[in-house]
Amino acid sequence: MRAADGARDVEASIEVSKVLRSLEGFLEGGLGEAERRCEPFELARVDFLHSGHHCTYMLKSRDRSSALEPIRRVPQIRQYSPEPVPDDVVDQLLELARWTGSAKNSQPWRFIVVRDKERLRKIAALRPPIGWLAGAPLGIAIVLDGAEGMFGAYDEGRLTERLLTGATMLGYGGGTAWFGGPAQDADAKRILGIPEDLTARQIVMIGRPISNKDPRPSGPMRGRKPISELVSYDRWGASKR
Repeated sequence: MRAADGARDVEASIEVSKVLRSLEGFLEGGLGEAERRCEPFELARVDFLHSGHHCTYMLKSRDRSSALEPIRRVPQIRQYSPEPVPDDVVDQLLELARWTGSAKNSQPWRFIVVRDKERLRKIAALRPPIGWLAGAPLGIAIVLDGAEGMFGAYDEGRLTERLLTGATMLGYGGGTAWFGGPAQDADAKRILGIPEDLTARQIVMIGRPISNKDPRPSGPMRGRKPISELVSYDRWGASKR
């Protein structure tokens, strides 16, 4: 290490072993985080400053614009490999779901992990548009404690997006399937043994994607509208200055 440009030579008593242990732990933690995020990191320059005789270690991203790339596109997956989803992946997703925010921290949800192929086949048969879910190796049914109305729908949406995003980040894929309405919801609750007074209207399928294409003959359009059509600044219709 050398002094920063323009700084004078300095002397300071340093317990080398302690510094090295601290630096080792810091680097291990920082590099571990970098590996998990699949984002390149570098060690910033270490400067000795004349005033205060101190130095600063810092990990910084080379390209901040790439930080959100892993979750920029979280496609709805409807075609899966039959490969089983390991328990540790399911446990991570359930823990992520458990920590989802909710109105007044009510945490109105419960989860049913469904691996049984016959139960999945029966749910897939509730209506033709969700027939694809029978090919997934696992589903996580969301059960709400009677939650209805605006708060219930809002909390359920937050939870669903977390599961889909988490599956993507773990190298898997996710797809949500709505049972279809009051009659289908009741049938799904019977299939899964859910009490009648609770709310259940969807299941999130998890597995290794083999394609992100929609296998149904007619599905929604792909792609996204340009940002210029979506965003205003300070007032409706105003462009960025």
